[in-house]
Amino acid sequence: MLSLPRPGADESSPYYRGYISEVRGEQIGSHLVDQPGELELMLAPLDEMAARARYGEGKWSVKEVLGHLADAERIFAYRMLRIARGDATPLPGFDENAYVPAGEFDTRPLASLLGEFRALRLSTIAMMDGLPSAAWARRGEASGAPISARALAYIIVGHVAHHAAVLRERYGLSPAPGAVASAGFRFARMILRICDNGRERVVPASRELVDQVFAPEAAIADGTEITLAEEDRWLAALAVGPPGGPDEFLLSGAAGDTSTVSGQAGRGDTLRRFRDFLSEREC
Repeated sequence: MLSLPRPGADESSPYYRGYISEVRGEQIGSHLVDQPGELELMLAPLDEMAARARYGEGKWSVKEVLGHLADAERIFAYRMLRIARGDATPLPGFDENAYVPAGEFDTRPLASLLGEFRALRLSTIAMMDGLPSAAWARRGEASGAPISARALAYIIVGHVAHHAAVLRERYGLSPAPGAVASAGFRFARMILRICDNGRERVVPASRELVDQVFAPEAAIADGTEITLAEEDRWLAALAVGPPGGPDEFLLSGAAGDTSTVSGQAGRGDTLRRFRDFLSEREC
């Protein structure tokens, strides 16, 4: 995972230092990976109407916040690319208060907005993973102020953290990052391809998921994290189609290992329960 020293005060404008201060530690890579799942888990209880609600006059809805996060992710990543490549062209600012109404985000399904942000974040991660070490110290100009590629990495993470904190506070959403009861965030990132149309499905961690899928494997009390031995190895579970068939699963491990299980005890049984859990729900 990418780790970067914190940027100095001269690497960004005072406006962006507030976002930088939102970032815990220097493990930028972990934050980049975790944030989409954290958002999905936090917003899982909301229906379409709740996601369009506003906590005050003139305030953004949850859907509009997500649309703004997608806009900002694109713009910050573009700035990072230009600066990391040594392009000294001054980059313009943008008016989020004009962008948000123009985006008409309240007309889109919540799942669509979450999916767009996840896709953008994957693109951001791929770009950042490919940057040479010398690129992080390079500086440019954006919105009339100096900024470094390294500062933009922190701003990307801190900007999402800031808006997630506002959503939790104003809309009473939970859980906060790092405080997931009963299931870790890695389970919120599990994706299964089990539908005839091949759509990917993100499954938020939930008490129901734990009870039906994992409880037969471990005793789990309310307020505790799941203790399966597999937890530290699993990042995703993908159902694969023919020729493996619906009972064959590809496991992607944290250490980069992959193994295929079909009919095996333990992991195979758990994953089949996971598949059955999803098959009962709308695809």
